[in-house]
Amino acid sequence: MTHLLIGGISDQQYGLNRWVNHSMRYVNHNDKTVKYSIYNICTLGG
Repeated sequence: MTHLLIGGISDQQYGLNRWVNHSMRYVNHNDKTVKYSIYNICTLGG
């Protein structure tokens, strides 16, 4: 029983870590895109 419980927890932890990593990558990508857009607006818009 404990073995199943521990296995379930580590699976959840793994899933959570993957989700967090994916989210962070997504946020970082969006952050760069936003900065690039702002840069373009500032440069092209004078």
